[in-house]
Amino acid sequence: MCCVSDLLQCEALLPVVVAVAVGGAAMYFVLFHKTSLPAIPFELKPPAESLPGWKSGKILDQPSIFVEDRPDLIQCFDPATGRSLGQVPATTVDQLNDKLKRAHNAQKTWALTTFEQRRQVLRTLNEFVLGHQREICQVACRDSGKTLIDATLGE
Repeated sequence: MCCVSDLLQCEALLPVVVAVAVGGAAMYFVLFHKTSLPAIPFELKPPAESLPGWKSGKILDQPSIFVEDRPDLIQCFDPATGRSLGQVPATTVDQLNDKLKRAHNAQKTWALTTFEQRRQVLRTLNEFVLGHQREICQVACRDSGKTLIDATLGE
């Protein structure tokens, strides 16, 4: 105890002692405070193409993201098998600019959220990823050609 009283009497160290005490209290509050908002449960079904054993798509002779005579489409395929996963519309410059504008506006709203609200969003995403790791990895495998173990370690 006399070491603490000696430190408190040394005026040069007083700001350091106060900073350590306040920082410790703040860290305790952030890490152990139990009034945080819970995760928000939600469900998102994985695409049928990601399920084990799926074989409905046509095997492409020359797999490519380009669709012949259709520059407005992107061909999706499993690189491991060459099997078509389907086609999606290519984003136009106008659509991209609109998405960037919407993202910029969403960021303004996000900037107004509290630390607790942001933590709730991250907690929700964390619980979803941990609870659906296998499905997420299966999608990554089908889309990228990765093995399940590579997707598990890399996704």
